[in-house]
Amino acid sequence: MPAALFVENPAGMAALRAAPFMRRAIEDAGGKVKAEAERLSPVRTGHYRASWYLKSESGGAGAVLVRVGNGAEYAFYLEHGTSEINRQRILGRALDALIGSS
Repeated sequence: MPAALFVENPAGMAALRAAPFMRRAIEDAGGKVKAEAERLSPVRTGHYRASWYLKSESGGAGAVLVRVGNGAEYAFYLEHGTSEINRQRILGRALDALIGSS
């Protein structure tokens, strides 16, 4: 049987998750998603575009969690649609743009 190509190293993975460069990279990616979501946002009054936020916090095992969201009361309906409104997928398209650019 051939030798394993990957041997899990939990201590190494924890150190990688907690490394400052990793936090910066994840926060940078979140910032790019937020900026793209703002760019894609439809504008009638400007409230929706101005309601995007980026929240960064520490997670378990030294990981960093980044959340991009929109605080407008109708953001869910624009993203997912209703029986009367076509879905816009603003956040979904912003994530797609980040993934497509890597």
